[in-house]
Amino acid sequence: MLAYAEESNVATIEKPVKCMPTRLVFETLKKDYKEVPVAHSINDINKTHIAITQSDAGTWTIIEFNEHVACLLAVGTNLDLKGLLPKPTM
Repeated sequence: MLAYAEESNVATIEKPVKCMPTRLVFETLKKDYKEVPVAHSINDINKTHIAITQSDAGTWTIIEFNEHVACLLAVGTNLDLKGLLPKPTM
């Protein structure tokens, strides 16, 4: 469930996420879903890694991880990394 504070335009979100050993997450995504990493970044605040994996079939997963544990933040289909997202407004 999302919680939204209208007066500050800031949402604090608590949601359950599935976490497993990092190696197991990436091995499972590759073996069972044919997903491989297509994007990677390091979070400057807490030094965790963020990866997006994707399959040729169109499935994708967003993972936050360190050397020990990886958590699945989101999963879906039809990911488009070709710059078709709306441009941010200021």
